[in-house]
Amino acid sequence: RMHPLVYFAVGAYALLVAFTIRQHEPWADEAQSWLLGRDASLAQLWGRLLHYEGTPGLWQTMVHALIRLGLPYSAYSLVSAGLGLAAVVLLLRYAPIPLFIRLLLPFTYYLCYQYAVIARSYALIAPLLFAIAAIYPRAPRRPALITALLGLLAGVSVHGFLLSACIWVTLYGP
Repeated sequence: RMHPLVYFAVGAYALLVAFTIRQHEPWADEAQSWLLGRDASLAQLWGRLLHYEGTPGLWQTMVHALIRLGLPYSAYSLVSAGLGLAAVVLLLRYAPIPLFIRLLLPFTYYLCYQYAVIARSYALIAPLLFAIAAIYPRAPRRPALITALLGLLAGVSVHGFLLSACIWVTLYGP
């Protein structure tokens, strides 16, 4: 059962991120991922264009799929906001740390701005890491789930790959 302050923190976080998104003017690299997802097929994206991005392509593939489902550019920032909110809910629900720390962490720079307002590939890192942390104690009994989450984390960025590899070693290494 979650403490009532957790619900307040989630609501306050959502409002703060929503306000900040309305003030944020997308940067060129945010728009570039959108344009790649909109204008290129998956074959073009994976075969010719991803080497310009500097990321493994999970973000651009996800954006491509969302655009094909009808997501307009005006709602693009909601993708990172939704991922940030998912990360915060996972953190507040499952983190084995004192409540006052859990309540403050969502309002730090990275969780409240960098990963929730700016629509870049690393917006996927926090929700994936927190999901991995939530199931980590049960990972040996859930190998398919932990492998899928680690694989997705590895597809976010070089940093995500390194984190994924380190977590995999702690689970299955020597």
